[in-house]
Amino acid sequence: MALSFILLFGLALAAPDAAAPVPAPTPATQTEPATDLTELTLADHAAKTNALADYRAYLERFPDGSFARDIRALVDAREAVIRKLSERPTKGPRRAVRLVSFDKIFDEIDARKAAQAYPGGGAIKTAWYIGEDGQIEDCHILKSTASDALNALTCGLIMKYMRAAPARDDKGLPYRVIDIETFTWPG
Repeated sequence: MALSFILLFGLALAAPDAAAPVPAPTPATQTEPATDLTELTLADHAAKTNALADYRAYLERFPDGSFARDIRALVDAREAVIRKLSERPTKGPRRAVRLVSFDKIFDEIDARKAAQAYPGGGAIKTAWYIGEDGQIEDCHILKSTASDALNALTCGLIMKYMRAAPARDDKGLPYRVIDIETFTWPG
């Protein structure tokens, strides 16, 4: 569990209204293993969803936990982006804008190789949140005719590569929205 947490910390923060991501803080190497299964579960869940609310829940429950310093740095960095966006409101309302096309994400891997590794292909309808800072949070499969492994690969690619500028309300302030897309893998 802790391994996926540390690996997912490598996600980059989306820069407001720009295509280039801002790098997330690099976690320090953990010298002592976390012994509390609840702590590991909460940290792992927060890393998988990448949702600020989940990171904050971890910090509230484990303010001095094994991952607290790294999570606090990540939360502080994302909140700084939100503050910066809020200080520079733009004309609103405005929908969230994808900074990377959905098809480009799947060009990152060879679809033929995926078809060989996951025979049968299928259509996968996904949903994810775009946070106030433009970060992609909490990918879910809404409907699928593909295998569980291909579903996991699809959400993994979205969480890793998708970038977005956040939605803005009628005052121009950023807010969290849901985005939905269907992708069809060749069979």
